[in-house]
Amino acid sequence: MDALVSAVKFAQEAALESNAGNSGSAIELYKKAIGILQDSYKNENDEHMKRKIFNQMKIYLEKAESIKEISDNSTVKHNKFGVSKSPQTNNFASQSTNITVSPKESTVKWSDVAGLDNAKEIMEEAILLPLKFPNIFKGKIRPWKSILLYGPPGTGKTLIAQACAYECNIPFFSISSADIMSKWQGESEKFVKNLFKNTPDQCIIFIDEIDSICGERNETDSESSKRVKTELLIQMQDLFNSEKQTIVIAATNLPWTLDSAVRRRFEKRIYIPLPNKITRKQILQMNLSDLPNNLSDADLDDIARLTDGFNAADVGILVRTGIMYSLKVCRDSTHFKLLPNGSYTPCAQTDPSAIKITFNCIPTNKLSLPAMDKSALMQALDVVSSSVDPQMLGRYEQWTQQFGQ
Repeated sequence: MDALVSAVKFAQEAALESNAGNSGSAIELYKKAIGILQDSYKNENDEHMKRKIFNQMKIYLEKAESIKEISDNSTVKHNKFGVSKSPQTNNFASQSTNITVSPKESTVKWSDVAGLDNAKEIMEEAILLPLKFPNIFKGKIRPWKSILLYGPPGTGKTLIAQACAYECNIPFFSISSADIMSKWQGESEKFVKNLFKNTPDQCIIFIDEIDSICGERNETDSESSKRVKTELLIQMQDLFNSEKQTIVIAATNLPWTLDSAVRRRFEKRIYIPLPNKITRKQILQMNLSDLPNNLSDADLDDIARLTDGFNAADVGILVRTGIMYSLKVCRDSTHFKLLPNGSYTPCAQTDPSAIKITFNCIPTNKLSLPAMDKSALMQALDVVSSSVDPQMLGRYEQWTQQFGQ
């Protein structure tokens, strides 16, 4: 929240500078505000807050663009020697950034993605097979070039796209709506164009939260948003007509807000649902794999049953919360014992190896957490709940029946 306050402060200072005729300073201040909002957007998990941040970022961008446009169109002043003297302006437009995006190396495998067997199968058919057997996918047998992943937040949409890139052994270019819309006037659409033109023939372009830039058209859309949407539609159509083996994968939590023309550009639309009980158990096992624990298979079954409605991210938070309860045991302990690896772990006062020592006296990096048990996760369940609105699930099912493929 402190970051958002700082962004507002910079924007207020920008407005004052703009009113004083200092367009260059105003633009610089708006750039700082947008930078802060962009970082906050990427780190924010709450969907409502993310949309609020994104909309505020667009407002500041439009104000900066407006100042720049007015500055560029203003009358050139001359000094007494007849030499033109331009008003104070920021040169961000003339110093156009090198609009490139580097591929991100994916280390995520199919085995790292719990469940989602149907989605994996469709992704393999759509992407892996055409890349491995291009001789088959010719003429009328054209491979899919665009896939939309949709569903509740935290269900693994980004993860499955990364895993697909790893299994196919092709470059993975990942961008978000914030990456696109944080560019300056004219740069956003150039960014989209260069992204499609300059990437390798075989690669995956992943666009996260595509609904933020490709929502339904309305009168409140800024000119910048309209240009970006149009450019994306053009580039995707050009991709379909080309021989490039580039696959566009986009993710959204709100598929019903997509512009109909954008929705039609995605040939495959795959629903990524909440994990079922079996998958939640797998996610629990993955999160606990590197942690000392004495949870039995029956314990995991119970926790999986009690986390109905949780997404993968919620299950991860549950385990992390359980770890904090294990840490609390360490903080409250008055006796520890020394382990063979030189670290200390809490123990009963009656333990033959017990050493009377407080938590704060244990040397740095010499603490070992006690094995997590079921009680730690049960305590965590008292404070951790699902982050998904159950009323939204019906909308996903309805949209799937109407537009899913």
